[in-house]
This record gives sequence, structure tokens and C-alpha cells, in this order.
Amino acid sequence: MFIQRSFLAILVGTALCLLGVAVWSGACRAEDRPEGFHVDGTSDMAVPTVLDALVEPPPGGTEHGGVDAGPQPETPAAPVEPEILARSAILVDAATGEILYAKDPDLAIPPASMTKLMTMHIALARIEDGRLGLDELVHIGQDAWAANFPAGSSLMFLEPGQKVTVRELLLGLAVSSGNDAAAALAVHVAGDLMEFVGMMNQEAAALDLDQLYFVDPAGLSSRNQVTAGQFAEFCRVYAQAHPWALREFHAAVSFAYPQAWNLAPGSSQEPIVQENRNLMLQRYPGVDGLKTGYISSSGYNLAVTASREGRRLVAVLMGGPGENHAQGGENLVHDGTLLLDYGFAK
Repeated sequence: MFIQRSFLAILVGTALCLLGVAVWSGACRAEDRPEGFHVDGTSDMAVPTVLDALVEPPPGGTEHGGVDAGPQPETPAAPVEPEILARSAILVDAATGEILYAKDPDLAIPPASMTKLMTMHIALARIEDGRLGLDELVHIGQDAWAANFPAGSSLMFLEPGQKVTVRELLLGLAVSSGNDAAAALAVHVAGDLMEFVGMMNQEAAALDLDQLYFVDPAGLSSRNQVTAGQFAEFCRVYAQAHPWALREFHAAVSFAYPQAWNLAPGSSQEPIVQENRNLMLQRYPGVDGLKTGYISSSGYNLAVTASREGRRLVAVLMGGPGENHAQGGENLVHDGTLLLDYGFAK
């Protein structure tokens, strides 16, 4: 009996000791536990998890886990498409024919003096195949006499009896935009104005440009018709076929005629210096052609080409506005500059 009571006392004592230890340990842990934690293991504070570590970027790094590389270069913005004043316009890559911009490119409009590019093209082709010489003398007859053209015409100021070469006529076409020079060259090549016009239309057909139609070699008539789209294709052909003509004729900023040697015996006249009507030549770096044109039924027209870092562009503007030649010319410069800037930025 004594042994049983002793054993029971030991058990009760041990239990009391263990209970005391537990209470003391809990009190200690409560004192050390950060504020917001509870005995049952819950917490008022967010506890970081493995998932958080996967989602959140590591401190001091990027979302990819590396060191921040700093600001990245921005992708260049695409060039803004230009607002063109002309009724019809197109811009193409001269090498590929890719259309970079177009505004009503299939609108038929009289080309005016841009017609002279086809006249020059036919003559240049004959020079290149040996059928025509640059220094060949050309007879000036009634068809090419400046006095027989309408008042206000663009003229080289040719007169019967003058001595003039094919080279000079080409300059008179490219720089002075001479209607008389177009007539003189046409008659010299074909023997007759209308024969030459037939050659112009045959060449357009051979190039598969069925929207180019001509009735005279100078562009005086409103019955001459082209579209900007097809004329730009013709200009591409022209620039590729006759690159030397761009340097020799179209890039010339002025031309003086007649010189003393051109005059008929007994005549005396000071040279008339004319500036190239393509104002883009002196306003836009890289421009080396091609041709302007104006008649009242078409407005102000321009075929322009420029080369930059080995890349050539061709633009055709037709039906440009203008109250006078000065305003019309400036509007063409405005449109031409916008188009070329846009094309070279692409």
C-alpha cells in the first residue's frame, strides 16, 4: 500500500513539473514572437512563399533575374505619310519599282512639258546605238522657229539659219524646256513632226505603258495624256537606260543660247541665260532630274529623281496648284521634298 501511494505521488509530481515547464516555455516564446503572430500559428502579416519568389523580380535585378541593363533603345517610328498638294502623285524605288506612296496614280492628266522626256528618250536611244551624233548639226526650219510658237511658250529661241547641234537641243529641252527644241529634234530624227509622234506612241506601247498617249513632241496640247503611275514607270526606264543623260543634261542648272558660233551670218545677239525649271535641283541634295511641265488644263507637273547612298527614287507629281509660276514651282518643291524625305526614311 505504501509503495502504491509513493508511486502515485511520483506520477502527480512529474505531471506538475511538465506542466510548469510547458507554461514557462510558452511564455518565453510569446515574449520572443514578433507582433502579429499567434500561438495557433496564424499571423496578421503576409508570409513570403515560394510562388512569390517566382513571380516577384529579385531585388536589384530585372524580371529575368539578371542585372538591370538600363534603358533600351527605342524602335524608330515609322515615317509619317506626307500630305501632298498635287491632285495625283506617286513615289517608287527606281531599282525595284516598289510603290512607296500613291495618291490617285491612275488619274489621266496632260503631262505638258514632261512630254519632252519621251522626245529625249527616242533621241538618246539613237545616240547610244550610233544612229545619231551628239555633235551632229541640225537644220532649223519653220517648224522649229521660235517666232511660230504661242506667246508665253517655253523656248530655246531657235531661228532659221542658226547652226545648232543635237547636244545643244538636248540641253534646250532639259534646261530651257524649249518647245522649239522639241520640234527641231523631232524633225531631224523622223523627218516630220507627226512621224515622230508615231514613234513616241510606238515606244510607249513597246514599254507596255498603255496609258501614255502623245500628239506632239513638246507637250503643248491638252490631248497628250498620261497617268502618274505609268509615267513614273517610264521615268524608271529612262533613268536606267540613260544614266549619263542625268549628269549631262538634266542636272545642268542653267543654259545659255545662242552663242556667237550658233548665229546665222550677219546676225548679232547676246546669249539668253535660262535657269533649269526644276527647282529641286538646287533645293534637295541628290536630285539630278528630271522635268517640269505646265499648261492650264493640267496645272503644275514634276517628274523628279534623286539618289542617296546608292538608292534612287523617282516621284511624279501631277495637277499641282498655283496662282502663278512662282507659286506653282514652290508647291512642287513642297510636295517633292515631302515625298523624297518620306521615301528615303523608309
